[in-house]
Amino acid sequence: METKIFVVIFSLSLILSGLTIVGFETTIGKETSQEDGEWYYMYEDEHRASADGSIGYPDTVWEAGIRIELPAGELKKIAYFDYDIAEYVQGYVYTDESGNVGKEIGHTEKYNTTGDSVWVELSLNNSIEIHGGHYWVVLEIDDYSDEFYPVGYLHGYVDDGGYIREKGYEWETLPDNGWDYSWALEAYVDSAPEPDYIDIEPKGRTALTNESIEYKATSYDRFGRELEDVTQSTEFRIEEEDHTEYWEDNFYIPERAGEWTVNASYEFEGEYYYADTSVTVETEALQDVLEWVDDLQRRVDDLENRVGDVDYLQEEVGDLQEEIEYIYAEISELEQNVSKLQQNLTETEEDITELEQDITELEQRVDDLETKQKKQGDDIESLRLLVYGNIVVLVLALASVGYIWYKLYEKEN
Repeated sequence: METKIFVVIFSLSLILSGLTIVGFETTIGKETSQEDGEWYYMYEDEHRASADGSIGYPDTVWEAGIRIELPAGELKKIAYFDYDIAEYVQGYVYTDESGNVGKEIGHTEKYNTTGDSVWVELSLNNSIEIHGGHYWVVLEIDDYSDEFYPVGYLHGYVDDGGYIREKGYEWETLPDNGWDYSWALEAYVDSAPEPDYIDIEPKGRTALTNESIEYKATSYDRFGRELEDVTQSTEFRIEEEDHTEYWEDNFYIPERAGEWTVNASYEFEGEYYYADTSVTVETEALQDVLEWVDDLQRRVDDLENRVGDVDYLQEEVGDLQEEIEYIYAEISELEQNVSKLQQNLTETEEDITELEQDITELEQRVDDLETKQKKQGDDIESLRLLVYGNIVVLVLALASVGYIWYKLYEKEN
């Protein structure tokens, strides 16, 4: 009995909390079976691969984020791997500002983690219309203990796949903390929304009476992306009442000449989408006249081009003659410069001859000076010896005189 009561209470709590357990995955909000979107993620493993845990900033409020490139469409929810318990987790989506977290554009409700090691999908409060590019998906974690790590990861770091920070501080990467992982975070984008408008081809067609024209219709979403060919589901007609129209499915066979408007209407899930284009219908006789006029116009254009070519050639010849005259003038000036150069060379040769003669004379004078210096050196040496001899004689004479004086002095005393 107690077991049954517990099961009933547990089931009721799941209903009230908005959880739908599908296999090993938990979805917050509506299920995905009727949706046409796709999950986008950063890690290298297969989608919803077995994740692991045990990293983070416990005992504080911290954030795990990825900077992910998403296509245009509706961003509806995010998912993460619920590895361990925490006070709560809450998802946020931000714009990207030059590689940094920008403006918040959406968030989820707070979710009380279970720590059951399952993937949990968190629906955004409102679907976000995105136009393609990089966005930040961030999970805020209130981790009240130093023993639990609520957010799972996949092995191997991928660029922009693992950002972490204590709330209010600067972002770091998981490798900055020594962790070679990427967060088990994903974003869901519905890239196949309902049609926003249709368009038809061909546009502004000109045709002859009884000529078949095939029209095609294509649907587009609000981002201008082509969705599908809806020709077979589109109704075509001519707008003007005075026209006699004939259609075979999407093939128009005009029976009357004139300017007409082709209307197209397409119905999708009770909504109607419209488009139109113009068509010009001509009779074969009128077409012949128009073709004749076009041919005359082409001939006139050809004559004008030929006349223009003659004028152009005449201008080219005049320019060429001016170039030739300029070249002749340059040649004449060059010849004059060559003549002057030759004259300068002749004068330079004469100067060189005179310089060589001066150098010869200078060398002879140097030889004469060297001979004189040698002779003067010999005379100086003889003179020096004579002086030295005289000095010796003088010294001897003085010594003799001194000796005589000394003897006379000694004799007197």
